[in-house]
Amino acid sequence: MPGARDLLARTKRTGWHLLGAVARPAVVLALIAGSVFVAGGQAAAATTFTTFTAPLTGGTDFATGFPTSGNIGPVGLLQDGSNFFATDSLNASTYKFPAAGGPASSATVVHSLLDLDLARAHGNYYATTNSTPGVYSFDPATLAVGHRIAAFPRTAYGLVGDPLSNDLFVDTGSGIWRVQNPDTSPVVTQIVSGGAYDGIAISTDGQHIWAAIPGSNVVHEFGRPQPGTTIWPMQASVPVGGGPDGIAIALDNAPGGVANNVFVNTNNGTIVRIDTNKGNAVSVVASGGSRGDFATVGPDGCFYVSQTDKVVKLAPCFFQSPTADLSVAQTAPAGAGVLQAITYNILVSNAGPSSATNATLTDTLPAGMQFVSASAGQGGCTQSAGVVTCNLGSVPSGASVTATVAVTGGLLPATLSNTATVKASEADPNLANNTSAATTALGLLPVVAPVTSPTPPAPTPTPSTSVLGSTFSQGRALPVTGPRFPLGLLGLLGACLIGVGVVIVRKTRGAGSPPRG
Repeated sequence: MPGARDLLARTKRTGWHLLGAVARPAVVLALIAGSVFVAGGQAAAATTFTTFTAPLTGGTDFATGFPTSGNIGPVGLLQDGSNFFATDSLNASTYKFPAAGGPASSATVVHSLLDLDLARAHGNYYATTNSTPGVYSFDPATLAVGHRIAAFPRTAYGLVGDPLSNDLFVDTGSGIWRVQNPDTSPVVTQIVSGGAYDGIAISTDGQHIWAAIPGSNVVHEFGRPQPGTTIWPMQASVPVGGGPDGIAIALDNAPGGVANNVFVNTNNGTIVRIDTNKGNAVSVVASGGSRGDFATVGPDGCFYVSQTDKVVKLAPCFFQSPTADLSVAQTAPAGAGVLQAITYNILVSNAGPSSATNATLTDTLPAGMQFVSASAGQGGCTQSAGVVTCNLGSVPSGASVTATVAVTGGLLPATLSNTATVKASEADPNLANNTSAATTALGLLPVVAPVTSPTPPAPTPTPSTSVLGSTFSQGRALPVTGPRFPLGLLGLLGACLIGVGVVIVRKTRGAGSPPRG
């Protein structure tokens, strides 16, 4: 790690190199074998923070018993709500815990070469490593490492996804870089020149990047540039002692004057607050810890920070994580006839603050309906066993996508309920609006003018000569509007009714006639 850190006490990267010729051969053999093992607690438990100052109220040991290199243990952290992941610098290994954490001895551990930061962006998982420097993808199920996505002039350290796109931002020993299209055809562009940056965070609205330079004891804020501009301009330079590293940003509606404040995990066992509402005033809000490194914020809004041999979960949980408030609404006719065409118009909206990636709309059709077609404003739709699935891709904050599903009513009258649900890779702060149901009464006779929106339509005016047109007196037919009813079925029903009437009449006449002699 560049800068003025002490090699043993304050540098996670050089700890690996100092391990050197004695330990590395055995480690490399294990790495090549790709073995999976269960690690025990090789180091004594470090002391959790002893003092907390508002707005922090405490911390709990979340994941414990990591092996250490000197005083460097867990490094990269990632909480996705289903599992907790960590890397260590001693063995260049990746750990997979349950979402509730626990001892490292019960975690699944893979010698994977990953020894720096972890990130989840647009539903995919990424990591940086000093073993073969660069950004890699990895499989959260197996912890298998994918291909190298991008390399940089110097080691890549901190890593974060852009909430407004599928891009990644990477702190390196030579500035900050943007990786566009990381999953397809990566394009690497430098957005901040110079500086050995380490920890990094981005606001959920995508407008501000905060990045730390531990060797210079400073944290920088950068603002998103105007379209067409590559370089992110610096907006603030905040001195933070003790080797600033992992960063988290408070919610924009956090109470008590904490909104949008920045919190930093430092190498000297403290948590530092940068009060963005008071001229970036700096204060220590937790002390008495051990060596801190990277940090992460989970979908629960909690700040997880690395310490020498453990991960501590701080309280309260008021921090930003990528969230997208998706909602779904639909319109359907209130009534329809058997075998009549029915169309469901479904609107998916994203209230942000982040883009919704891998957005998926699922529409469960009522039983007995005949699927006709489905389409969406973006992406594609498929149908199987009465369930329509539309893969909408990314939906930016403030944007909407419309999907249309066409079906044909069944043979028997019934009450039809169509249910649509939407989800994305990001955490959703309001799941109550992710499902919408629409009911249609299916009757024997067709409905000429079904309701097509949730609000009642304007009353239909009484026909007049001006409305009907001058050709009305000449006997010309009016244009047919509204859904068409199958005439063949109407004729069949009429024939059946006539037949029933004839039988009744004949029986009636037979009953009143005198017997033949």
